Amino acid sequence: MNSLVEDCKTGIVLLEVMERLRADAVDWSKIDKRAGNKPIKVLQNCNAVVDAARGMGFSVVNFGGEDLTKGNMKQVLGLVSQMMRMDAFAKLEVAKGEGGAKKISEAQVVAWANDKAAAAAGFKLAGETLFSNQDSILLKLQHNIYSSETST
Repeated sequence: MNSLVEDCKTGIVLLEVMERLRADAVDWSKIDKRAGNKPIKVLQNCNAVVDAARGMGFSVVNFGGEDLTKGNMKQVLGLVSQMMRMDAFAKLEVAKGEGGAKKISEAQVVAWANDKAAAAAGFKLAGETLFSNQDSILLKLQHNIYSSETST
């Protein structure tokens, strides 16, 4: 993969990732893996990405297959971030499940992150979600780590 947006324009890469996240997410009988430069087939594949995303519970408001074929970076990044979130929570559930505990919630992850962030950098998320527009724990942690490295 050389360019996320360019490599996702046919929809195939995203469909393969979705299939790994949830085995029944993609109906491969409706996908043309050799769509190549046939615009109609590529658009059909990209529409299948949107349908699969909707079926997986992702937010796909104002998002269509045409956004993928045109390389709309905002839409591609939004979809990929939702896939990454699903993967992260699946891994957390497996890890927690090995200890026999109940399903882990996003609020529990936020509480854990707040404890770690407060101890390391002295800040706290202002909500119960890791993925809000106002708070990005990763950016804040990165900023604080960079600031402490450059000041020493």
